[in-house]
Amino acid sequence: MSPSHFPNILRVYNTGEIDGYFFIEMEYLEGRTIKFFISRFILLLFLSTLLYFPVNAARANFHKYFILGDKALLSNQYDMAITHYLKGINYAYYREIPLIWDDLGHAYLQKKDIEEAKLYLKKAISAFPYNFNCHFYLAISYFFNDEIDLAYEELENIEKNIHFDDDWIKEISGSIILRIDGKKVSKEEIRRIKKEKGLYVHKSSSDEDIVPLVILCVDSFDEKNEGVFYFAQGIVHKRRREFNEAEKKFLASLKAHYDEKEIRLQLFDLYREMNEHTQAEEQLINLEKISKQKKEDLKLSLTTRSIHHLEFKIHHRLREHPNNLLQDLHKKSLQELKKGRIHESIHILERALDIDESSFVINHNLALLYFDIENLEKAELYCARSLWFKEDHSGSHDLVGNVYFRQNSNKDALNEFKRMLEIGEQEAHAHYNLGLVYYVLNDWIKAEWHWEKAIECDRKKIKTKGEGPFVEKELKHSLVVRKKPPSFLSHKALGDLYSQQGKIDRAISEFEKAIELRPQEAESYLYLAKIYHKKRETKKAISYLKKYLYLGGEKEAQELLDQLTL
Repeated sequence: MSPSHFPNILRVYNTGEIDGYFFIEMEYLEGRTIKFFISRFILLLFLSTLLYFPVNAARANFHKYFILGDKALLSNQYDMAITHYLKGINYAYYREIPLIWDDLGHAYLQKKDIEEAKLYLKKAISAFPYNFNCHFYLAISYFFNDEIDLAYEELENIEKNIHFDDDWIKEISGSIILRIDGKKVSKEEIRRIKKEKGLYVHKSSSDEDIVPLVILCVDSFDEKNEGVFYFAQGIVHKRRREFNEAEKKFLASLKAHYDEKEIRLQLFDLYREMNEHTQAEEQLINLEKISKQKKEDLKLSLTTRSIHHLEFKIHHRLREHPNNLLQDLHKKSLQELKKGRIHESIHILERALDIDESSFVINHNLALLYFDIENLEKAELYCARSLWFKEDHSGSHDLVGNVYFRQNSNKDALNEFKRMLEIGEQEAHAHYNLGLVYYVLNDWIKAEWHWEKAIECDRKKIKTKGEGPFVEKELKHSLVVRKKPPSFLSHKALGDLYSQQGKIDRAISEFEKAIELRPQEAESYLYLAKIYHKKRETKKAISYLKKYLYLGGEKEAQELLDQLTL
């Protein structure tokens, strides 16, 4: 068995200068753990000699065919995907078979093999009723089979349960909120996922005398299919001659950035049937602009198409497949990041979500990268997802706390940093960040206390574990800058605080301690230079200014230095 079949471990790195967060790297179990498994295998060898080799060969075939099928499906080679999946099922455990039914259903749907698509999609729904992607594929299958009412029912079922905006928040008011696995959902989790799209909501009771239970799931419907979902609803309403509803859904699909040409063609045909000739003409004008085709050609392309020529551009993701594609994409993203290509790295990680949208690692790293490029909305979204799948990860709380801090949501930031302390990891980082928030809130007493606590915690941590060297080997798969110690940052923050309070000697002491910890950091020297300039101690001011400039400080300090040396 190759190392890729062992579970993954997470190695956590600290990164950033002031805002604390973690970058997650996926790695395989270390060699000593593998040896442990091998030794266990040797102990059991005499008991399983007759069974091991056939079982191992079967598992090897299972992984081989499923990986080949996944690769084919993701590259739109549907015949090849179907062939590999059907071979792989012969080697699968019983519980693994349902995981592939929705992929087979999707592949057959893309081939317009409707009966086979319906067969596998119904199986998939029976195994995973909360997988509303399958309900959507089944609706499209019914449409192509001219079973319009059945298609309508499936689409209505999705609309009733799946939300693409935050109207679900009102729906769950006064309810007990649970995940599908029965775990209770906290108020903080609900607050974080308020911007989530494609969220599943199931309310168990509408009886006013009974406190209803609500089941929430964030990955029941792929939000990338929002536009095509509205488009499909528009098509079905149009076929049912429910023209006003069809118009609403087509416009919603346009707003969700689905295929503009296809939507406007359908709107043109819809308005023509409604005898709204002015609006139909407007759609033709828009079509001419975006397609660079003449009106008559556009009309002809619409009237000559049958149902089966209509295309639904459906996005599909794999579900819990036993392959190494996720790790491969993750490594590629880190390689791009190492070259400084952050947008390319983001693009690769978002492709990785097609394989596993529930991956904590991928969601966290996407949040981190979007935070780096200051796209706080996306950073917040992916942070919420990462914490939904791993609530007790201190680094994600740290990151989302920094997102809220940048958005001036100080109360939310405080909650996240306090949660870090509850988890009991990275206390120093949590205290430092809490100090920042309290400082902004003008609660300088609490800010001072937390920064002093950060120094104390950091000192204990270094004394216990040792800071250790940060060697080039650790940068093998990722571009990671070691986070400056929270004690260093806290000494600087305290120095600034005492300087503003007029406690000059204490400020000097804090900046000097910061320099002891990080003598290569320029900013502390500038603070001291300014303090000594105010104290009219020119020689010391000049000395610190020279050190500041030598370490790459801003050139504006040169003007002050020139004035002092005249």
